[in-house]
Amino acid sequence: MSEPTIQSTISMWGSGDYSLHTKGAKDVIDNASDLVLSALEDMDVDPNDERPLQLADFAAADGGTSIDLMRAMVGKLRGRAPTRPIRVCYTDLPSNDYSALFQLVHGLKPAVKSYMQEFDGVYPFASATSFFERIFPDQQLDFGFSATAMHWLSEMPCDVSDHIHSVGASGRERELIRQRAAHDWEDILACRAKELRSGGRMVMVNLAVDDAGQHMGNTGGVNMFDTMTMLWRRLVDAGRITEA
Repeated sequence: MSEPTIQSTISMWGSGDYSLHTKGAKDVIDNASDLVLSALEDMDVDPNDERPLQLADFAAADGGTSIDLMRAMVGKLRGRAPTRPIRVCYTDLPSNDYSALFQLVHGLKPAVKSYMQEFDGVYPFASATSFFERIFPDQQLDFGFSATAMHWLSEMPCDVSDHIHSVGASGRERELIRQRAAHDWEDILACRAKELRSGGRMVMVNLAVDDAGQHMGNTGGVNMFDTMTMLWRRLVDAGRITEA
C-alpha cells in the first residue's frame, strides 16, 4: 500500500478546487469591486492607442474568485476603448494549478461564465513568478490587482513555538515576523512601482490585524486559530501526535 500524499497548498489542488472552497475570498473581491472599478475609471485610456492594455491578477490561484471582477473590468475598458487589445496576466507560484485556471478562463467550466466568451481582443497569459520578484518589464503594467494574498511572507523568520499561526505569536517571535512582513511589503511595492506605467493603478485588498486585534478567523466570538491550536494541543496531550 502506497504512502498517502499530502496536499500542502490549496493553490496546488486540481480541478479548480481552490474556487470551490474559498467563497470568503470571492466575497472579499466582490466587495472590493467598486473600489477597483473606480480606480480603473480614473485611468487615462486612449481608445486610439494600439498598445495593448496590460492587466494583472497577482496570486490568482485558479482565477475563479476574481472572474466576475475581471469580466467587469474588461467590460468597462471595452466601453472606453472598443478595439484596443487587452492582455490579462494571471500570476501565482510555479506549483499553482494553471490547467484549471485556463480551463476556467476559456469557458470550459460549466458553472462559470468567462469574459473570453463575451469580448473580442482579450488575450490571457500566466506567469509563475512570485510577486516578491519582478514579473513585468519597466512601465508595462496598466492595472494590477491582488486580493487576500500579499499577507504571505517570503519566508518564515522563525517558528511560532506555542501557536499554529503567526497571529498567535508573541514576544521576540512576533517581532521577527513583523519585521519580515514589513520588509516583504516594501519589496512588493518596489516591484510594482517599477512595473506600473505612469498613470497606472494598483489595488490590493489584504488580510491584516486591526487596532482592536481582529483578523480573519477572529472577528468576534470564537477565535478560529486559538481553537485550532487548542485542538492540536489536545492531540499532543493524548499522545495522538508528537510535540514536534
